Amino acid sequence: MAHATYFAAGVIATSLCFLYTGDFSMKDRILFIIMLSIGLISGRSKFYGFFTLSVMVIIYFSNINHFKLNIKTIILLIITLILILVVSWKKVSFYFIEGITGEAETDTIARFVLYTTSIQILIDYFPFGCGFGSFATYASGLYYSHIYNQYGIENVWGISKSFYSFIADTYYPSLAQFGFVGIMLYITFWIYVFKKALIFFQHTKQAKLMIIVLLLICFFGIEGTSDSTITTHRGLFMMMMIGLMLSEMKNKIANSKS
Repeated sequence: MAHATYFAAGVIATSLCFLYTGDFSMKDRILFIIMLSIGLISGRSKFYGFFTLSVMVIIYFSNINHFKLNIKTIILLIITLILILVVSWKKVSFYFIEGITGEAETDTIARFVLYTTSIQILIDYFPFGCGFGSFATYASGLYYSHIYNQYGIENVWGISKSFYSFIADTYYPSLAQFGFVGIMLYITFWIYVFKKALIFFQHTKQAKLMIIVLLLICFFGIEGTSDSTITTHRGLFMMMMIGLMLSEMKNKIANSKS
């Protein structure tokens, strides 16, 4: 696998394929969780967070009666978010809190520098950003972007001209290339995907496809914090799965109306 990240993504992809091709029985759901648990040995904090979320979703939302926004569901979601923060706290603290409080040297934390600089870029290049391939992407390192010099971060370890291996090591900061408009379009896309899944569930009362889409959305949501997964081969596979889910949902809704 070459890297623990690839192994974790491979486990997630294989587990989701198993869940999709099964009949979503209790046995299948338990086997899905067991298969997914193999990824825990990757040692990735993001995987721990995704695994915690997946267990909650599979156990609780497999019951279609639980697809309701009530006090019980809200409390459960809050507890789940707290658990996700607990299992991934080491990385959250390292990349965000320590950098903000000055307890860590920012020159050794490429991701933190990219996050903080992206906020300034969003303000300075309102509303369309600094342009494609100019910040927090591989191309911006290969064809070294003037943006890094402009904001005085050209000597940061991992995103310098001579060593830019961590320049695309996260995704959300790269949205600064497209400004507030790009961020709104990005958010709109995921809302669109979720609404399609929700409409399908309301029409058919079938939980399987809805849950898989929900897990895929959460996967990208978590991965984007510290990896550019959505632009890699791993992201391509997961996006293809989303397309497959939406296509099947569309066909089933059409067949139910005919």
